[in-house]
Amino acid sequence: MQTAKQNQSKRVQAIVDAEVADQAEKILSDLGVTPTNAINMFYRQIIIHGGLPFGVVLSERQRATHELLEATKNQPVQEIKTQADLEKFIANGD
Repeated sequence: MQTAKQNQSKRVQAIVDAEVADQAEKILSDLGVTPTNAINMFYRQIIIHGGLPFGVVLSERQRATHELLEATKNQPVQEIKTQADLEKFIANGD
């Protein structure tokens, strides 16, 4: 027998890119799963895992880009317009 609390539902709304939603919903339909079922499964997996049920990490390239941006964010910008400007920049190391 279900208690009143077990019968309660809560509406969850999200804005999703239309193309992404259409593609995902096609796959879900092929699997015989509704978007509501999929969201319930996702939420249950979050509870089981104590977090997202998959890794959310930066790729090697994203990490390298982030590190480069962090390392250079306080560096002055120098405009190089000519070959002489480039040679001077390389010779001075700045």
